[in-house]
Amino acid sequence: MAAGFSVGAVGLVVGAVAGALTLSRSGALAAVCADDRCPPSRRDDLSTARTLANVSNAGFVVLAVGAGVGVAGLLMLPSRDATASPRAALTPVLGAGALGLHVSF
Repeated sequence: MAAGFSVGAVGLVVGAVAGALTLSRSGALAAVCADDRCPPSRRDDLSTARTLANVSNAGFVVLAVGAGVGVAGLLMLPSRDATASPRAALTPVLGAGALGLHVSF
């Protein structure tokens, strides 16, 4: 569950950063390129903008998948029933000059 949300967060960051870079590059190219036809000196910039757009799209897909996995994990958590039988617990105890185990039922 947490892993899904973590992956989704990474996807969000990647998608947002790459999207912002795409908008920045595209804005600079809009002034010199018409109908995706750029002078030879700007073709590398156009290629970079397209690559960044694809990275941004992939980041948002990762966001969607990660969020889906996280939500699925939340929905599949076992419900806590008030009538459920209590479980035994074994807890290590470490204190000043003491080491032991605490058992509870």
